[in-house]
Amino acid sequence: MNLGIPHRILTLISICFIGCIREEIPSAQTRQTSLYLFDSTSNQILAYNDLDSLYNASIIPIATKILSNSNLSQVTNLAWGGMTLDTQADQLYLISESGTITRINRIREQTGLINSTDLTIFTLDSGQRLFNSKFSQASIDPVTHTLYVAENGENLCRIWVIPNAGTRLQNETITLNALQVSNDSGGRSIVANNGTIYAYADGGSSVLIGTDLVIGPRLRKGSSSGFQNVNQLIGSSTQLGTYGSLALDTANNIIFVGLHLQDGNRSINQSPVLAFDSGIFGLGYNQPPKFTLGDSSLQRQLRVLAHGGNKAWLIALVGSGSIGNNTITIWMAPQSGSVHKTLVIPGTPSRIFKGLALDGNAN
Repeated sequence: MNLGIPHRILTLISICFIGCIREEIPSAQTRQTSLYLFDSTSNQILAYNDLDSLYNASIIPIATKILSNSNLSQVTNLAWGGMTLDTQADQLYLISESGTITRINRIREQTGLINSTDLTIFTLDSGQRLFNSKFSQASIDPVTHTLYVAENGENLCRIWVIPNAGTRLQNETITLNALQVSNDSGGRSIVANNGTIYAYADGGSSVLIGTDLVIGPRLRKGSSSGFQNVNQLIGSSTQLGTYGSLALDTANNIIFVGLHLQDGNRSINQSPVLAFDSGIFGLGYNQPPKFTLGDSSLQRQLRVLAHGGNKAWLIALVGSGSIGNNTITIWMAPQSGSVHKTLVIPGTPSRIFKGLALDGNAN
């Protein structure tokens, strides 16, 4: 009995309903996602081919693959967040604090000893660095294949731009091509996708909000041509703090900000992870997050965030000051009210993780 509704209309309603369900699928997918971790203790890459199995295991399994090569010793001090994966080109990048970049081609096919013909090392020009600077979070745009690396100097910060990163040659020196926002400082984080760039800085020039001049942490949205001041979030409602790390959910257009509450001397009531809708930029500076995550009493040392992009995983690394450890925190399908699971990855001697990458196109 259709209560007088024509069959054609019922069919259209059914199609629409199915379509609506399909639109929700990307945000709920967790299968076929790989995790890569760089262990600074052994200069090895740990690969877990199925993050779903790792998350649900009662006993933490050994890594699916442990990848090594003597040239990985040149990753002398991996930058915080200095690991990024081009999911389309199948290339993994490791960035040292000193500006040495290691690219591994065909990362999904590597087993055990990394094929040396697939490993390339190039360097960001040391003569063009900011005073007393360190490199930190890096992000490869999987659409444009442009690599972005955040550099934090003593008084200023900027973002190095490396076009065609997948074709850079062995021992090549990369000259400076930078995005720099006037007077921003404490910039440690960058994430990019399909020509859009998000950057985070601890401080910079004041912004007029109403009748108040506001300074402090800010989150920017821009492109390879730079940033416009109107497209930034700043102010007390944002809940932003120092030492922010970024991750991007491309399926839902959500930008996650992880805060180091301990080093930032933040309140016990401050959420360690903030989530902002990417469409909020340009609607006003002092915008609140869409939702928050984490335990403010237990997760006060977040230093790196990574998201599965088109798969629903969010992972954090922790560290006290400049020191990392072997702990990872995982949210499956992160959304308001989501719980986390903390895993300690075994190893002798104890492993140290400062960078990780997720592969939503693993299979």
